[in-house]
Amino acid sequence: MEAVLGLLLMLLGVCHGVETYCDGRQSGAQCYGALGGTVVFRLMDDASEIPGFVWKKETNIFRWIDNKIRLNVMKDRSLFIPSNGTLRINNINRGDSGEYKLEMFDSQRRTAGTRTLQFTIEGVETYCDGRQSGAQCYGALGGTVVFRLMDDASEIPEFAWKKETKNIFRWIDNKIRLNVMKDRSLFIPSNGTLRINNINRGDSGEYKLEMFDSQRRTAGTRTLQFTVQAPVSSVQLVSECLSQGEMKVSCSPNGGGSLQYSWTLDGHTLRDTELLSGNNETNVITLKQNVSGRLVCSVRNQVSSVSKEEDISTCGVETYCDGRQSGAQCYGALGGTVVFRLMDDASEIPEFAWKKERQNILRWIDNKIILNKMKHRSLFSHSNGTLRINNINRGDSGEYKLEMFDSQRRTAGTRTLQFTVEGVETYCDGRQSGAQCYGALGGTVVFRLMDDASEIPEFAWKKETKNIFRWIDNEIRLNEMKDRSLFIPSNGTLRINNINSGDSGEYKLEMFDSQRRTAGTRTLQFTVEGVETYCDGRQSGTQCYGALGGTVVFRLMDDVSGIPQFVWKKETQNILRWIDNKIILNEMKDRSLFIPSNGTLRINNINRGDSGEYNLIMFDSQRRLTRTRTLQLIVEAPVSSVQLASECLSQGEMKVSCSPNGGDSLQYSWTLDGHTLRDTELLSGNNETNVLTLKQDVSGRLVCSVRNQVSSVSKEEDISTCGFIFIDCMSNGTRISMWVHKENKTLCDEPTTVTVGKDTESLKTSTNNSSCNQTVTLREGFIFIDCTSNGTRISMWVHKENKTLCDEPTTVTVDKDTESLKTSTKNSSCNQTVTLREGFIFIDCTSNGTRISMWVHKENKTLCDEPTTVTVDKDTESLKTSTNNSSCNQTVTLREGSSPLLICGLRTIVVILLLIGISVYFTWKKKKREKAERSAVNLEDSVLMVEMRRSAT
Repeated sequence: MEAVLGLLLMLLGVCHGVETYCDGRQSGAQCYGALGGTVVFRLMDDASEIPGFVWKKETNIFRWIDNKIRLNVMKDRSLFIPSNGTLRINNINRGDSGEYKLEMFDSQRRTAGTRTLQFTIEGVETYCDGRQSGAQCYGALGGTVVFRLMDDASEIPEFAWKKETKNIFRWIDNKIRLNVMKDRSLFIPSNGTLRINNINRGDSGEYKLEMFDSQRRTAGTRTLQFTVQAPVSSVQLVSECLSQGEMKVSCSPNGGGSLQYSWTLDGHTLRDTELLSGNNETNVITLKQNVSGRLVCSVRNQVSSVSKEEDISTCGVETYCDGRQSGAQCYGALGGTVVFRLMDDASEIPEFAWKKERQNILRWIDNKIILNKMKHRSLFSHSNGTLRINNINRGDSGEYKLEMFDSQRRTAGTRTLQFTVEGVETYCDGRQSGAQCYGALGGTVVFRLMDDASEIPEFAWKKETKNIFRWIDNEIRLNEMKDRSLFIPSNGTLRINNINSGDSGEYKLEMFDSQRRTAGTRTLQFTVEGVETYCDGRQSGTQCYGALGGTVVFRLMDDVSGIPQFVWKKETQNILRWIDNKIILNEMKDRSLFIPSNGTLRINNINRGDSGEYNLIMFDSQRRLTRTRTLQLIVEAPVSSVQLASECLSQGEMKVSCSPNGGDSLQYSWTLDGHTLRDTELLSGNNETNVLTLKQDVSGRLVCSVRNQVSSVSKEEDISTCGFIFIDCMSNGTRISMWVHKENKTLCDEPTTVTVGKDTESLKTSTNNSSCNQTVTLREGFIFIDCTSNGTRISMWVHKENKTLCDEPTTVTVDKDTESLKTSTKNSSCNQTVTLREGFIFIDCTSNGTRISMWVHKENKTLCDEPTTVTVDKDTESLKTSTNNSSCNQTVTLREGSSPLLICGLRTIVVILLLIGISVYFTWKKKKREKAERSAVNLEDSVLMVEMRRSAT
């Protein structure tokens, strides 16, 4: 069957041209198609449910009666699929444009409904300059291309224009002798242009122009490459709020090939700081929670360019409510989204009604939505029985009831749920007397009064002298806030919603035993805060912020008395209207106050729906427009308080988390003892994250600050180290070098212990080597060795892996930041203390007959008459040691990057040259002696005879 359908689609030409989609299930749809392409019209959900319908364009095009096609004027290029009510039309032409009407009938042939749609065919014209050989040209599928082949055809006696080897066009003696495309082309000799209409994919390829002179000799050739692309006709932007407040936005073009995408927000290219995923060249992106403004997606290829723009605002908080069990307690965030799970699958329920109090909100009958009072801000998914409601307001709070019916309209069951809309939620631990608690105006506070109410026979919670809540024998006997509160006995918490200023004050908890005798009292102070922000709207384009549940004061003008008339609107809706010194309209009158003398408008109890662009339009006394100003308001939830939690990890590091209560678009910063946390104090995280890990030696006054545009809160705490030390030693022949808890310092036979303080680290080492040979490590990864190996002195810097060059080296490992060093050996006379400090030197000299041997700052080196100086710089450290044992006297100079090997090499070369010189000298002496001996044996050849003969001559 699939093969047959595929063959049918190929025969219909489905694989050619641009395919667009048109949803005609809503009347008035605007649909588009690409010339020569395909369009899929979705006319209904399922044609089998409709006894009869006719689809017409002026005259009848398609007719369906009793599940059969009775008429199809386009049957040679169309396909109708009854199961999903789609009509696919191929090879679209300009005559297909126009208004289409769908008329539906019931089984009695009575009109059951009508719908219309407007269909527009689009074709793109492109230009190609072929006067230079090798040109790259593009054409739009179904559109027109204009080829400029030469400047003037009259100047060329003859030319042929061919595609590959086939002649397309031929010109001889100022006449067209051949034109294969004459039914869809036009040649203009005066400017040498060839216009070709209704371009198809078969037109793609390489074209060649051959020109001849009057003698029919070749005068020149030129080639061009022509590529046909489907144009993009329109673009749709679809946005979706995700679970964490992010916004997913997809840019969906109609048609088009080889497409390229780009995005802008408020005129600038989308930045990485505004994106969670995707980039500026993808068609689907996810924006961060705090991003809002004018979003534009542009789609282009070589033959078309289309843009779509939309104003986007931040997503509210999304909450989930499982209403499949009766009595569910559900919560939503003011201005956010709630997803109610009402049932598993709505298709299994013949009929249900969901109502708030007595008013029907949603009604479902026979797999159709019959009523939805919140249709402009909600979406019902019947497959999983969820109802998503956006932009929640306080009026949405209340009790909801689900009534289900069977196929006979008999009640099949009911369920209720309680839905509460909350602003900012804060937490107050009232288990200790004297607690200071805070709540956000219009928000929610959770009081923790005790661990478990069942353990307390009786208690009363009162504000000043008035009882608010009373509990006796595991029952609530009094609750003055029952319409906006919830008490949970198992954990002793009382949740109060919609906090107002009157809730501020001192609260007292009085507890009694089973004999009604006072068992204890606790007090807490509760303060309700509402954040007030200010916005100067006297300059156009101002960016303003308001705190959720708080107040914003807009300064619209200096003095309204000088303005005969103005209107202040949000998008297209008038909010405030002023004419002749009177307020004519105020849509927010129940929560706002306008003060004409200074032109300020104060709005209380701000919700997320207040976010958006506002326009101030002013008129003169003749009602003529004088000027306009705009401002952008962004509503953010304020952060009310912060908690710091610290945890010691396995290696002695400390993990610290900064947890704010509430807040949108939060920014974090950390300080330690007044300075910004440094990288040297951190193992992970940074100064802008809410969780970080501190190194083992970090302690002090730690402060976490959290802020956004409408609030700023800090929390500080004294932290100390986790009690770890660093050991570097040998145990049973095994090297141990690690951080351990101080209780485990016995891991070593004779441990090397590093005690970690706040700013400095000290190191004590011991070895069993009786000699003074030692290795001192002053750089991470490298060590300096000074020892004897097989009778050879080795004194040099090596990597720690090469420490085996010595027979029995004494190794001291000094970490990167270690500054002090104490070493000892078995020979007590070699005990020594060496201190290395930046900017200090060690002097060992005699001054006025007094021996001076000490570390001093380099500025004090004049203490000696003729000082022996050791300079310790920041990057190179030097060391001189001396003892009273003559065998141990030594000077060790340590320089990172210095060249002990070079010095040793030079010394070796000198020794070798000296040995060679001595060897040559003795060889020469030996040869001379041997020659003298031979002379004594053979007199004729003796030296004496030779000299005598030379004298004679």
